[in-house]
Amino acid sequence: MCVRYQVFGIMLWACIGVGVSERASGVGDGPTCDGPTCDWPTYRYDASRSGFSPHALPEDLQLHWRRQLPLYEVAFPHEPRKQFDVSYQPVVASGVVVVASPADGSVRAYAAGTGEERWRYYAEAPVRLAPVLHAGRVLFGADDGRFRCLDLESGELLWEHRAFLERAPDARLLGNHRLISHWPVRGGPVVWDGTVYFGSGVWPTMGVFVWGLDVDTGEVRWVNSSLGHIEGVRIDHDVRHDSGISPQGYLLATEQRLVVPSGRAHPLALNRGDGSLFHWVMGYRSGDWRVVFGGDYVLVGERGVLSQADFREVGNTFQAAGTADPDEVETRRDLTESPRQPYKLFRGADTDSIIDGSRAYSLLDGVFLIHDLAQSGVVEHGESPLQAVSHVLRWDARMTHRAPTGLSGDTRLLARAGDTFYGQAGTRLVALRLTGGTLAAEVVWQVEVGARPTSVIAGGGRLFAALEDGTLLGFGAGVGAEFEPPEPESRVIHARAPEELAADGDPPSGFVIALGGLSAEETEWFLRETPARLIVVAEDAEPHARERRRLAL
Repeated sequence: MCVRYQVFGIMLWACIGVGVSERASGVGDGPTCDGPTCDWPTYRYDASRSGFSPHALPEDLQLHWRRQLPLYEVAFPHEPRKQFDVSYQPVVASGVVVVASPADGSVRAYAAGTGEERWRYYAEAPVRLAPVLHAGRVLFGADDGRFRCLDLESGELLWEHRAFLERAPDARLLGNHRLISHWPVRGGPVVWDGTVYFGSGVWPTMGVFVWGLDVDTGEVRWVNSSLGHIEGVRIDHDVRHDSGISPQGYLLATEQRLVVPSGRAHPLALNRGDGSLFHWVMGYRSGDWRVVFGGDYVLVGERGVLSQADFREVGNTFQAAGTADPDEVETRRDLTESPRQPYKLFRGADTDSIIDGSRAYSLLDGVFLIHDLAQSGVVEHGESPLQAVSHVLRWDARMTHRAPTGLSGDTRLLARAGDTFYGQAGTRLVALRLTGGTLAAEVVWQVEVGARPTSVIAGGGRLFAALEDGTLLGFGAGVGAEFEPPEPESRVIHARAPEELAADGDPPSGFVIALGGLSAEETEWFLRETPARLIVVAEDAEPHARERRRLAL
């Protein structure tokens, strides 16, 4: 059985560098690049998810093109700590911008200079996480339980991998109002040393996997299939219990470690060479899908901080055990590995920050902040009735600079290129620089874009932004090429519904499965007359791929 065509709801169709803290800097500082070598090939630029490209952009940025992408439903609308798919996240390499769509399961490629569509590939379910572009390849996973490699220039499929055990059936279920695999790929890919790593499966009892595949061939280098049942994990309230992870978010990599975000829980660390478990603590209300490296730490959302050395939360008191016998440690009430009391009490230095080594740059309520993570540590901080210890710890990082920008309200940084920071202020894109001996923050460029910017990347001398309403923008130096996206292909709208569909009276609702496909007229009737979510199952995928392209934005 081949599920190739899904139309879910009318809504879809209704339409690392020199620290700036050490010197004055400007928009043009840093190595410039206007060629294909200066890419932004993965979510937040690199395997550390730093958000920092060393290549500066031109000073004069003008809007060259815009594309409207379809709106979509996030997988978990009521839990921000699991909303890894809340925004389109474009990536760019060799003059090609690639963006994945949870709306229609497409991966789309556009010319970086004009926004003209190069190609479009359809998976069998939503693609919720950004691809990785590596060595002329597009690497991505989808909710259909497949991980694929496409050619960057043509969109041709080079190889495909089933992201679950070969002996398991290719089973599908309704998840997040969509038809998905029992093992969707929601652990976003990261590439290191010719290997692409990703996670599949979200329900530990059904099996979850972390894979390492050869980038060129798709050959399995290793797979860890035991992470759905890990013995003796420190869970809520610092109790040991068997548990399992749920890979959700973008993986990170270092020479020694692979870090796997796990939704609302803390990420876990594997040994990158063979995928074996290094350490995992589930955490207590401080986990998040957003994970970045910062200095010697792993920053998790706004509240969580782990040490890269032992992968424990910095607020734990286990270090006080010294060389005590492990059995004795387990019985001591003054030691806790999963703090129940918050230990990060300041704003900034989190996963919205831009990271340069041990420096974390943030823009909060219009104030530009720099924290030095190398100048951080824990201190005793009062007592807690929630924790069976005489004291709790607080983690502090030294704030080295605090500079008002003149901006206010809803502001955040989204990217850094060279020594220029790009961010969001309401519905404006802004660029900031730090100047002078006291490092004043100056807004050097801003443009109203009509909706809240949610993602910014820089590549090939250009700036690209995704907005909350699904708009994709491309900026470059000077006047851009004259290119207008083609109008959507006209639809065949019939005044009367097809008799065979209207015969039963009230229009269907819920989910409708059409075996063998539908005609264009039948599809139009479903979209116009019913609230039903339509799933088409057919052996021949090509006609339905053409129809999906016709109806999609």
